[in-house]
Amino acid sequence: MKKHQLLLWTFVLYTHLFIPAAVLTLHTVLCFPHLALAEHRGAPSTVTVVIGTTGKIAGTVVDAANDEPLIGATVTVEGTKLGAKTNIDGNYVILNVPPGTYTLRCTYVGYQTATLRNVKVSVDMTTRADFRLQVESVQAQEIVVSAERNLVIKDMTATRAAVGSDEIKTLPIQNPSQVLEIQAGVVGGTFRGGRRGEAMYIVDGFSVNDVYDGNQGRGINNLGVESQAIQELELLTGGYNAEYGQAMSAIINIVTKEGGPEYEGTLQTFLGGYLTPRLDLFPNVNNIRTIGSRDIQGSLGGPLNFFGGPKDLVTFFVNARYFEDEGRFYGQRVFNPGDILPPSIFTGNQIGGFIGIARTQQEIDRLIANYRQQNPGNYDFFLYPIDPTDPPKNEREREEKGIRVYRVLRQATDNFRQFATGSGEFVPMNPYRKFSGLAKLTFRPEIAKISAQFQFSDEQFRNFDFDWQYIPDGVATNYRRSYTGILNITQAISNTAFFNIGASLLYSSERNFLYEDPVDKRYLDWGINNLTPAGAYRPGQADFGQEFLVCGAQTGHFSRSTTTINIKGDISAQVNMENLVKAGIDVKFHRLWLESASLFLDESSLQTGVQRLRRAELGEAGYDFYDRRPIEFAAFIQDKFEINRFIVNFGVRLDVFYPDGLVPKDPSDPSPYDPLRPENLPRDANGNVVPNTRENLPIYVRNGQNLLERNYERASLKWQLSPRLGVAFAIAETSVLRFFFGQVFQIPNFEFLYRNPFFRRNPGADVSGPFGNADLKPQRTIKGELGLQQQFGEDIAVDIALYFNDIRDLNGSAFLREYFDRGAYTQFVNTDYALTRGLTIRIDKRFSQLFNFGIDYTFQVAQGNTSDPAAAAFALAANAPLPTNLVLLDWDQTHTLNLTGSFDIDGWLLSTIARYGSGFPYTPDLNAPLPILVRGSRGEIVTNSLRRPATFTVDIRAQKTFSFDKNKLSVYVQIYNLLDFGNQSGNYPFALLTPDMILQNTRVRSSVNTPEQYQTRPQLFAPPRQVLVGASFSL
Repeated sequence: MKKHQLLLWTFVLYTHLFIPAAVLTLHTVLCFPHLALAEHRGAPSTVTVVIGTTGKIAGTVVDAANDEPLIGATVTVEGTKLGAKTNIDGNYVILNVPPGTYTLRCTYVGYQTATLRNVKVSVDMTTRADFRLQVESVQAQEIVVSAERNLVIKDMTATRAAVGSDEIKTLPIQNPSQVLEIQAGVVGGTFRGGRRGEAMYIVDGFSVNDVYDGNQGRGINNLGVESQAIQELELLTGGYNAEYGQAMSAIINIVTKEGGPEYEGTLQTFLGGYLTPRLDLFPNVNNIRTIGSRDIQGSLGGPLNFFGGPKDLVTFFVNARYFEDEGRFYGQRVFNPGDILPPSIFTGNQIGGFIGIARTQQEIDRLIANYRQQNPGNYDFFLYPIDPTDPPKNEREREEKGIRVYRVLRQATDNFRQFATGSGEFVPMNPYRKFSGLAKLTFRPEIAKISAQFQFSDEQFRNFDFDWQYIPDGVATNYRRSYTGILNITQAISNTAFFNIGASLLYSSERNFLYEDPVDKRYLDWGINNLTPAGAYRPGQADFGQEFLVCGAQTGHFSRSTTTINIKGDISAQVNMENLVKAGIDVKFHRLWLESASLFLDESSLQTGVQRLRRAELGEAGYDFYDRRPIEFAAFIQDKFEINRFIVNFGVRLDVFYPDGLVPKDPSDPSPYDPLRPENLPRDANGNVVPNTRENLPIYVRNGQNLLERNYERASLKWQLSPRLGVAFAIAETSVLRFFFGQVFQIPNFEFLYRNPFFRRNPGADVSGPFGNADLKPQRTIKGELGLQQQFGEDIAVDIALYFNDIRDLNGSAFLREYFDRGAYTQFVNTDYALTRGLTIRIDKRFSQLFNFGIDYTFQVAQGNTSDPAAAAFALAANAPLPTNLVLLDWDQTHTLNLTGSFDIDGWLLSTIARYGSGFPYTPDLNAPLPILVRGSRGEIVTNSLRRPATFTVDIRAQKTFSFDKNKLSVYVQIYNLLDFGNQSGNYPFALLTPDMILQNTRVRSSVNTPEQYQTRPQLFAPPRQVLVGASFSL
């Protein structure tokens, strides 16, 4: 579909959904004057920000003597311009109240003024606040009551968890993502069994997802929103209203703080490091000369009085944070990337595998002769003969004896160290640095509200690479940045209706390189002509089997960016006391740019004797580039119906997607720059085929541009309708039953639409891919939930939910296409499926008698045909059976239990988070020393048929607060993994790394490291104990 056709669709939907909603609102204002209340001069406005970031206060005002409704009583929210008057039934509604704790004031002529304190408001929820006014007497004083909010939320129609700013600052956490990890239904970074990248992150009403990968692996941490800047964090997992789309697993809704009429600020800092006896896994982490973690964060908010008028007419809020962490992995600088190793040392270092143990001198001579014949010019080695009277009886014993002669074998190659120039010092291998900030300006005229904000995050980090531990300076660095600007304008039509328009701009970029200049000569200093058949340079290695790398550098260069412009508008109306109707549209304009280039040896430099590198170019293998501009459009309408004990949320959402991608008309000849069919090959003036060589690359590029126009077509427009229904019924004042059923859709992460868009085959591979597919369909999930809330006494509430997610059209790669001449390739298609179901139980005790606690339990069964979209492609490439049966997904943990609690007395605070997990599944290795291997009907080992050990960890925070008038000073100690349990966290084909398993899977090598060193994998274990000491000062 052309872009002008998409714009026409937008106009049609706008006129059919948005304009009727506006007419409905005007109809409400004209036909329900007792709700409009516009005739009351000076009536407080209800304008703040868009629903989705606010809640609602509703209640009744009656005469305390006879329960008769009081008509026209005024209810105001102190410290704001919010308020309303009661109708003929004594009912009132205050819309768009930001989350937080408020004081309400009710006045009526001839009656005593009543004040209700500690009224708590949450996003998308209705808070009840009723008043019983007494007739005013001569000496009557104002009646002040502290509200005790019901722990049961009567209008909650699907599971939600909301964490406010007060709770966040008392928990032993460093960033907002850790708040999500302790919620029921969150297991291993996934939400109710869905894949990563299936959650929508929203900040102040706007999506901040990077559509390239859906914020996968990053979550909230790179959005520029830190814990100090959050007013409330809301997690929706059971289901969500029609205003939310493009999320199959969860909605994470963040409302940031605003400045108020008074100045408030916080300055916080901490430092610390790891403290563990497990130095065999984590060497150097206990080095007291370095502080592993350093953090400083500050925020300030208040009025800008130089504008005049009320103190809260214009307010500001700013937050900034600098965080640096060395990580838990250290390498040793034995070598530098520029070290030069003679080829005899380099290649001769590979003696593992066929050389093990010889029983006689004749066998030694024969093995060495064979080795020299197969590897001419390599370094000479000798073997240590074992006792010929005690030969190894089996392979296991042979390998055990091989370990004994390892040191002798190593003597033959230890002289490689004479070429090493490293200092030998320990170097952090997964350091992380981040600078982030947020600035928000709010303008509140009488009947409108305008807010503008900017947030940014700048990250620099390295990923731990196990094989590079002796040459840590050869590992590339990642640079990640994001910038977000948001503008919101809200205009009141009446006290019961308003509309909102807004826009946001999101920019996110990632780069990965060692040296910024792709042809930096340091990439070549190591002097080994190690070329692949395709001519690409690869990092140096001593051996891929059991040895650390000793020379070279990571040479890849990767860069990408995502830009999203989001424009949205909606209108809301409290049609009557029972119905709150909302309708809106949402348009997103994306731009995804990516360039990835391998480094090749510049053949022309061989003539000069000075080797140079060059970047791969368009049309060559090793070069990937695209610049795509997809468009998303959505329209929705929803109604929240509230009457007595019955609450219904019903809505319908329409999503339209224009992918802006190309698909080949002839799948057997998909690459425009490497054509296969004779009619697609470039020819010279005589009609002869032009050879596909480096010199003729410009000809093939021009020919490819013509083929793109002739042999490709636009990917089709995608659209879908998704109905949502949520029901809550109050069985009693302290008991609510709920039900949700609905359908949600999500376009796969755009990375899978555009990967390798020119379909270049992998050199030397029989099966290439998987390639991107711009014609992928939306993934769809049917979500169902049945839940119960029950309050016990005054302070304890229990929430129980049964749920299922039936997931279809998941992104997969079980699709094999044949090339015209030879070989085949795989492509991402909607072939995967999954089914998750489970039970969540949450028990909450609110703060009373000096303590509170929360218990979150999740029982879950998450099954699907694959955990990875590329799994089928890997199986096809390896000629293995395709994953077609339901198996346990990688994140299927049967039992997950989280406990949070705090004890607070006289300024002393002790809070804790304890986590238990029953263990994730894994697929055992074929040679694993295990008594049982679960095999399928074709003899293959069943995926994820065994379980890793259970995990347990405890985090604590101990804090003392000193008060000085309105100021507070807090000092604290925060400890992660208090008991220093060695929880296994990574993917490995063995449940435990025991010495027997190390021997079973070790071949005798002569190298820079021992087999035991190579089999010790610190990345497979959770971080050790970490101790942080900090202080904060609040205005």
